[in-house]
Amino acid sequence: MASITVRNGNYFVRIRKGKHSIHKTFTLKRDAEKFIIDTESLIQSGAIFKDKAPLPMVLDWYLKEYEDNLSKDQISMLLRASEELGKYSLHELNAEVIESWVLNMKNAREKKKAPAPSTRLKRFVQLKSILQHAADVSTFRPMMDEFRKAAAKMNKKKIDGHPIMGDTQERDRRLTDNELKRIISAAPTKDERFALIVWFAVHTSMRMGEILKLQWNDLSENGRTILVRDRKHPKRKHTDRVPLLPQAQDIINQMPREAVQIFPLAEKSITRNFSEAVKRIQKDDPTFEHARFHDTRHEAISRLFEMGLHTTDVQKFSGHRSLDNLMRYTHLNAEEILDSLSMRSNTTEPSSNPRLRVIHR
Repeated sequence: MASITVRNGNYFVRIRKGKHSIHKTFTLKRDAEKFIIDTESLIQSGAIFKDKAPLPMVLDWYLKEYEDNLSKDQISMLLRASEELGKYSLHELNAEVIESWVLNMKNAREKKKAPAPSTRLKRFVQLKSILQHAADVSTFRPMMDEFRKAAAKMNKKKIDGHPIMGDTQERDRRLTDNELKRIISAAPTKDERFALIVWFAVHTSMRMGEILKLQWNDLSENGRTILVRDRKHPKRKHTDRVPLLPQAQDIINQMPREAVQIFPLAEKSITRNFSEAVKRIQKDDPTFEHARFHDTRHEAISRLFEMGLHTTDVQKFSGHRSLDNLMRYTHLNAEEILDSLSMRSNTTEPSSNPRLRVIHR
């Protein structure tokens, strides 16, 4: 049974077969009608929901089922894979096709620039995971062994001396207060809230997405803690109540209560202004090291450790469940550690909280 519904000027197709359903949206009605004819033909031949199902159909099914649990980045990568591999059915998605897809990936923002090995790996793993899940819980039958073959072939090859796919190279970028002030000053925007968000990130270790989701209702009555929604997690997003340092509390107090969100700004605007500011600085000062907004998270976590907080206390701020992942964000300043030790040794009474101590690594 098939139906076409007009939604916001587009044509939404729904095809049902037993407990299964297929969804797809088209801008042209004739494309929607053709999709119905082609799909119903596949259903009658027994190919649908088996190994000959079109890949975009499988990805559409996954998106419809799990969209609420996916980040914007995950949804974007899924839609790009559907577009890039749109002409293939599951039985055509062999090792050669997969390898060609990985090798010809384009950078999402700079089309002429090849993506990093870590980006290729991330997209490869995402598609593999989606199809493996489809094989586990549905009647779709992707050829999962082809991903193993493709990975084995690519592991033996390199591009310009670099692996085709590889883990993300750990960043150790620290941002000094002076560098942060230069970035804020060089940003194209005149909106003072941009500066407040940058400093808030440094004093909380929150991701940009987490900051922009903060609501006034999430703030405790005394303003010392706040509810952080949809924190990143390997299996599912979670919500935490997080302590706020005095500097972060002061920044919140400077924000006008003019919206539901405390920081009612667009993520793209913040990213663009931060990136453009760095480019402007580097144009005049080539020695200025590249920086991105997410480096504020590295800086914040490192500062928390340098303050003398215990690992479990830092995890409460950052939201990390894994100690290994937390350590990837930690780049301690040796001088700061010595200063912290010196301050503690000059204190006549020991700290009332035995957990607040410098970590020796």
